Amino acid sequence: MADMRERLERARGERQEKPRFSQAIKPAFSFFGKDIKNLFGITALQILLLTVFLLGIITYMLAPTILYFHTELKVGDTATWTLKAPTDLEIEDTRTAEEGGSSALHPIYYKIKRGEIILKRGDRITEDHLPILEKIARYQRKNSVTQMLSGLFLIVLIIIYIFYLDLKRYKPSIAKDPIKLSLLGIIITTTILISKLSYFLLGAFADRFYNIDISTIMFAIPAAIGAMFITILFDIHIGLISSTIIALLMGLLIPEERFFVIYAFIGGIVASLSVLHCKKRTGLLRAGLFIGLANILMAVAIDLYEAKLFTPTGPFDMVFAVSGGLIVSLVVSGLLPLFESLFEVTTDFKLMELLDMNQPILKDLLLTAPGTYYHSIMISSLAESAAEAISANPLLTRICAYYHDIGKTKKPEYFIENQIGPVNRHDKLSPHMSSLILISHVKDGVELAREHRLPKPVIDIIPQHHGTRLINYFYDKAKKNRDPGLAPVNEEEFRYPGPKPQSKIAAIIMLADAVEAASRTLISPSLARVSGLVNRIVNDVYLDGQLDESDLTLKDLRRISDSFVRVLTGIFHHRIEYPGATFSDYWGFDFGDLDKKSAEEDQDKHGLHKGAGRKDHAKPRS
Repeated sequence: MADMRERLERARGERQEKPRFSQAIKPAFSFFGKDIKNLFGITALQILLLTVFLLGIITYMLAPTILYFHTELKVGDTATWTLKAPTDLEIEDTRTAEEGGSSALHPIYYKIKRGEIILKRGDRITEDHLPILEKIARYQRKNSVTQMLSGLFLIVLIIIYIFYLDLKRYKPSIAKDPIKLSLLGIIITTTILISKLSYFLLGAFADRFYNIDISTIMFAIPAAIGAMFITILFDIHIGLISSTIIALLMGLLIPEERFFVIYAFIGGIVASLSVLHCKKRTGLLRAGLFIGLANILMAVAIDLYEAKLFTPTGPFDMVFAVSGGLIVSLVVSGLLPLFESLFEVTTDFKLMELLDMNQPILKDLLLTAPGTYYHSIMISSLAESAAEAISANPLLTRICAYYHDIGKTKKPEYFIENQIGPVNRHDKLSPHMSSLILISHVKDGVELAREHRLPKPVIDIIPQHHGTRLINYFYDKAKKNRDPGLAPVNEEEFRYPGPKPQSKIAAIIMLADAVEAASRTLISPSLARVSGLVNRIVNDVYLDGQLDESDLTLKDLRRISDSFVRVLTGIFHHRIEYPGATFSDYWGFDFGDLDKKSAEEDQDKHGLHKGAGRKDHAKPRS
């Protein structure tokens, strides 16, 4: 008995593990003070430091190119980057001229407009460049590089803070999650880094071909990467907002191209919309083509405005615009698995892979526990319909239904749906041991899910779909078999360890599991009987307090019940009865009694038979 209680306590002690990413980065920041507020293993101070660090990187990358040049450049040196005028410059150049047979120094003045190219990458520095470089150096000293960077940092901070306020208002769960906030910051930083790198690489390419205008490379910069990433990893709302934020930052990156902000904004919007219903990784290429088409339209509009459409640079603008969309799709396809794995984000692409019934874990479930396999398929139909009714994620709900009972592959013969013949393994076991075996399939399922590297949302459903429900059949059996001289039976020993459903999807799986099991008791199902059964089961689960932490509303429960009834009546559709012919006429015995007995045994396993669900909530709980 002591060993049995020890196993029960160990089963109850199983809880959700922290994300691997937070466990990995926590030691790296362990030297920063005390925990101000522990969120996923990361302190608020650490989040602040990470935010400042990312903002510093963004500011550095957005800094003007002139900061990389030095006044020590001499005549004959080669320019390593393309240099543009940081502002309007008035150059004073002293030259020697002859007037009336005498030589005199006459200053020559000329102006250079902001954004005008002074040096291209690879150009040789001549004496004509020295006055300009000296003027730029004086401009930098006068305006102070520190002040310039401070102002740029403040601008970036304001833009990012506005983004955070939107998240706090419309996506509070993400605003409170440091892991997801870190992911957003890294995606935005990565987008700017890739855009800046592309700008320099494409600029070097354009320098080698004099028939390609320097402004043409603007159309190939993959500024839409961030919006596409964020839409795939989060949702369309955050994707659209991020496209605005990234476009503003792109305006700081390339200030000399006045239309680049609009160009980047339109590309980001199209990128977000093009992957909204993307379920396969090959769909990213199609999204890249959509972005390319949008880029072409923007390039045509910009060239028309600047009267360059029918010039030699017009065709190059179109080619670079299409290539920009393809670059976006290629970069996202390459980096998406990295973000999925590093931050444990479950995307629709990953879920579609798990939908394949040839997954090893599902094939093993079919071979070792075929009854559980078909039970899961049935639940997936019920749960998916309910998820659609309350606007939850139907794809994730179906996947969770497939894998919620994989722990039964460890001891399949102890579950009624997998038993063949009249022999029941539980007849030779004590009620305590039987309850332990039933409870153990939750722990076994979590271990199998981790072993097969299933996504965290799927793993979370496995213990939550039973919550802390009472195994009524064995609890009642233990009370009947109790020796009057011993202590009363502890109800908590016959409850699942939990936790209760923490999400709407987990609650849907719990309700679908209970309804599917209870529906087997219906011998002559009609719409009224099915509706009554579903409503009774949903009410029992609700009154037992299992849905308190799932955020389901009463309106959601009504819609879920209606969807269950609709699916079940479709399954138990009216069958034509031929006069004078029954199954017993062909097989020699009646299946009805056998089906009824099997269904009732299955209900005992779930604690739903003979009104057990109604008395769950009446039992005292610690």
